[in-house]
Amino acid sequence: MANKEITYQREEYIKGVKKRLCEALVKSKLSNAALLTQLEDTYGFGLNRGTLSKLFDENDTTSLDYACLITVCHFFGFDFNKILAPEVNSEYPPRYRDIAGSDYGLPDEERGINRTGTDEVDTGKAFIESLRDAQDQFLILNDEGYEGTFTGYYLPESQRKPAPRKFTLEMKKQDNGTMKARLEQKIRFMNPKSKKMETKSEVFIGVPVYVKAYRSVMILMTSDKNTGECWLLAFAYQKYDTEVGLIYRHGLMLTGESIKGAALSAETFLLFNTPVKKDKQKFLTGLLKAPNWRYTVSVDEAKELAEKDPDVKEFLEKFDKILEMNRQDVYVIHEDDILTANAVKMEKYDRVKGLLMLKAISTVAGVYHFRAKHRYTGFAVNYLAEAMLDEPGDDEEDSAEKDT
Repeated sequence: MANKEITYQREEYIKGVKKRLCEALVKSKLSNAALLTQLEDTYGFGLNRGTLSKLFDENDTTSLDYACLITVCHFFGFDFNKILAPEVNSEYPPRYRDIAGSDYGLPDEERGINRTGTDEVDTGKAFIESLRDAQDQFLILNDEGYEGTFTGYYLPESQRKPAPRKFTLEMKKQDNGTMKARLEQKIRFMNPKSKKMETKSEVFIGVPVYVKAYRSVMILMTSDKNTGECWLLAFAYQKYDTEVGLIYRHGLMLTGESIKGAALSAETFLLFNTPVKKDKQKFLTGLLKAPNWRYTVSVDEAKELAEKDPDVKEFLEKFDKILEMNRQDVYVIHEDDILTANAVKMEKYDRVKGLLMLKAISTVAGVYHFRAKHRYTGFAVNYLAEAMLDEPGDDEEDSAEKDT
């Protein structure tokens, strides 16, 4: 009898939740199909039509889909804690409401806790509090199109080793319905004791967040070794209508230049759903350069490259007239050479004045745009990733890029 009574109470609890949701649906005058469309437009990701219908079926008292439930509650303005709060038996009040830490627990006043004394500032709690007013704009990414294991590429700090570095990014839904990101890269280093080259792994973990205002994804990941190191990856969001999901994206990576070094490093990174084949990796460096639509190239270096690479040779031959028409004498300025040239008698700040005035009229852009689809998206998706899809982007002219 006890088990039957518990089952009955659980079913009544689920019925109560669904009843309040159904009342809200009736009040909104939306059909299930219309609600589904509204949710997709509002939050930028899709929900299963059958799962949504099941959520409003009061005769189904077996379960509540978490991801679907929290999205609908947020859409209709329900306080998630209130609508899901079970009734408390007055004879058996909860006695352990102070177990949850301050990071994830209810406010002290709601738990009946009176803390005394002064504690150190909890930066995690402070960060969460700072986002409280904007929590409906920064959503945990919940899109199956972004699940999977991806290969990433970025350029190393040393220009003497122009070959891109590689990392692996895994985005996977957890049992509670949220997405988790795990980034791992292999680092080769010289062991000072053995004097031999060795390999170690660096792992960073975080949660992908969907930013509604910019339709973008941001992932702040911290080192699993609690060193304080972190990576911030950001790229444009695109909803996928097929099961293929994310194939290629270029985005912005922000991290530190070095441990304990007071400098940040920002650059382009590439993400593919499969590693790019070795014979095609020579094109990655060009994609990883700052996304300028206009830049200078040394004529002598271009001709030297053409002697080694047949693609460049054919390109220079086919576009000879256009290239010659736009050919100009250019200064290739290396700031370090100018600032450290002791043989030239000129004050340091006067050199800086000249450098900055020339830099202002250079072809280097001041703003870089990382879009879901850009002029090389088709090339990356169809040639590098070998997906062979009808992916627009190669012929697109981005006026916003030209303005920069």
